[in-house]
Amino acid sequence: MRAARLVALALCLAAALGFVARAHAQAPRTPSDTAREARAGGASSGGGSGEVELFDYTVVGGDSCAAIAERFFGNRRRYDIIHAYNPGMGPPPHELAPGTVLRLPRRLSDGERAADATVTGVERRVEARPRPADERWIAAERGLGLFRGGRVATQARSAAELTFRDTSIVELRERTLVIIFGASATTTRTAGMEATLETGALRTPLGALRGDRAEPRSGNALRVVTDAATATLRGGSAVVGVDEGGTSRVSNHSGEAAVRGRAGGPWVTLPPDTGSIVRRGARPTPPRPLPAAPSWLEGPRTFAGVAGEGGSVAASFAPVAGARGYRVELARRSDGGDVAFAVEVPASVTSFEAHRLPAGTYYASVATFDGELLEGRPTSPLALRVEEGRLLAPGEDRATPMPSFAPSDPSEEPSAEVRAVRGALYVAPEGVVCDGAAEVTLTGAPITCATSAGEPVLAPRFVVSEITTDVEGARADSPLALIRGASRRARLEPRLDGALPADLTLVGSDGVRVTIDERGADGFDVTLEVAEDAAEPAELRWASARAPGQVMGVVPLALGAPTPRADRAAEPAPEASPSARSPRLTEAYARSPVVSALALTDLDRRGSTIGLSFAEIAPVARSYGRTERSRLTLAADVSLEGDAIQLGTALPLDVAGQASATWEAGSLDVYAHARWVALRRDPRARESLALAIDLGAWFPTHPDGIEPGDRSGLPLVRLAPSIELAYAIERAFSFRMRQGALLDLDGVGARLWASAYGFDLGVWGPLAIGVELDMTLGAELEASLFALGASPQLSIDLEPLVLGLGMRFGLNRDGQAVFGAASVALSASVAIE
Repeated sequence: MRAARLVALALCLAAALGFVARAHAQAPRTPSDTAREARAGGASSGGGSGEVELFDYTVVGGDSCAAIAERFFGNRRRYDIIHAYNPGMGPPPHELAPGTVLRLPRRLSDGERAADATVTGVERRVEARPRPADERWIAAERGLGLFRGGRVATQARSAAELTFRDTSIVELRERTLVIIFGASATTTRTAGMEATLETGALRTPLGALRGDRAEPRSGNALRVVTDAATATLRGGSAVVGVDEGGTSRVSNHSGEAAVRGRAGGPWVTLPPDTGSIVRRGARPTPPRPLPAAPSWLEGPRTFAGVAGEGGSVAASFAPVAGARGYRVELARRSDGGDVAFAVEVPASVTSFEAHRLPAGTYYASVATFDGELLEGRPTSPLALRVEEGRLLAPGEDRATPMPSFAPSDPSEEPSAEVRAVRGALYVAPEGVVCDGAAEVTLTGAPITCATSAGEPVLAPRFVVSEITTDVEGARADSPLALIRGASRRARLEPRLDGALPADLTLVGSDGVRVTIDERGADGFDVTLEVAEDAAEPAELRWASARAPGQVMGVVPLALGAPTPRADRAAEPAPEASPSARSPRLTEAYARSPVVSALALTDLDRRGSTIGLSFAEIAPVARSYGRTERSRLTLAADVSLEGDAIQLGTALPLDVAGQASATWEAGSLDVYAHARWVALRRDPRARESLALAIDLGAWFPTHPDGIEPGDRSGLPLVRLAPSIELAYAIERAFSFRMRQGALLDLDGVGARLWASAYGFDLGVWGPLAIGVELDMTLGAELEASLFALGASPQLSIDLEPLVLGLGMRFGLNRDGQAVFGAASVALSASVAIE
């Protein structure tokens, strides 16, 4: 027996390699040969794989090995099985003569077995468990094999197409769960397939269930089993659905269909264009006519899209009397297969739109639901064509390859909007013109497109954003004022919902000359010169340097009459930008004040602010003992009279530790001050000076302490008048100084002179660094003081948020008493409009 198997295996391998034709030529088998062999036993070892039951298949005209393999084994590539059981066929390719009898296995081994169904279409989110033993759901992709007991589930706005081994096709709609079955796990399919529909709905496309015309009830069939009914479908098109209550609906559009209840009973035959309803435990209702299909209305049939974004299609249809609703499907195939979009709408809706579709032809169909939700035959397919044009950003090279289509997130509803920047160029698809030209510059106005023959084309729905401009640090609500025949320096900060072009530039209209003095990360410092005969209306135009004609945004200008020549020499220079400055002055410890010292502040700060700071003060050993302290301070400032007057307050709170001397007090005491800024720095001048006079005071809220021995608060009101200046050199380096007194309102209180000195340097963009030296000398309540402290600091300007960080060190014994041996302060302030 072993030798016989080895010989048989060798013959199979030789046949596959094409050598058997010379060594073992054999005449084709005839039906009489088969009959004699059947009487002799009817079984064969079949290629050396053990006892396998075989049956005879007689070749008919048009047969090929691949076609026979697809019919019986579900895969055109399994012709190797035919070769293995018919070793006398000779080398491939084979030309099968009609009447030739082939021996085929009736049962396949596990290694030979083909899938019972294959996923041949996926739209959006579809999941599967290919085999019944699979515990985890996987993403279903085209070509995935499904075996008896396997499951397929579609999610919201999703669809799938399954092709069974006998080439029957079903389309699963959204939120549908199907279980794949067959008559036997290993028997070659010749009498149809079976599926269990748990939830949702499935459709058999027209002609997807093939049969023999001479014998209408022979050939392939699909049996669909639900919780309430069993439906048998053969040929044509039908829809089977299960609602949330378990009721089944069968709509036969064409072909043959029959249905009966799961509890048994007679079959109800459904002629074409009829349907039946089966409720749980009940018999099917008699066949009832299905509603008529709507008719399409006139409208565009070609739609312009954008490469990479796809396009939108739309259509309208006439309502059907008595309709309860409609189902709209958009397929990629003319037979309704490979659904790309589907939606069910109430009867009041008679139009649809589908978005983000790549270029190609789509076929729309609409079916009507009657009052019982039976679905009628859909309309004939309406061909809708998406043609993709191209969107070029201002200055983009036309030679850049067109972007490939990027599908949208399946969990998000596709949008019809295509975002673009003003000045972008839309190049229409070939054979289409928009606004009368093959190219159109986007300005925000809707565009109209048509074919070269004049047929309407639905244009993309562009949402156009443009550059807006802050002038002198504020939103430009009115035109920028300029004088004819004069020049003006200005700070312009462009804003765009998206990234600004790297080569962004500014161009003036006729008679307006723009010189860019400096370009930074936040804006442009420019000099604007206006000719006396400058044209109106005048404007500044943002554009890419590579395409100055594609305007991305404008700054309107208001041109005033020129000043008489006699007076021009006395004309004052334009006021510098009130908000532009360089560098940001550091003030980490000004946001966390102490009662026995003064800290440097940012004299350039404008507007009202609110801030919060946290200081951690390290302990130092002293004879009278010390504790570690953590101080939290809330501060706020209000600006009046165009920022010339500033009113502010601060409230410190020691959240850890306790003061042991007056110079450590101030917790829960209120500091308030009024400041007059007499001079402002000009950040565009090479050298400039700022000067401020400040009247401040500490007001005790618990002079006797919250509890016995508590020295956290001041015993008396303490005045803190000061004068402060800041001198800028080369617009990047600043020297600062503050001098003031600290005086208690009694005859024996504190008499202190406090001063602070600092240097600041603009490092890059919003970042500035500085160092501050603090000094206090005089008489405190407990002792005389000569305190020195030093503090490196940095500031980050993230308008409207400003962050500050500083570290301060006591440089002598008294300095450690007043400032701590070491401390760190972190502050944050936000500008308020």
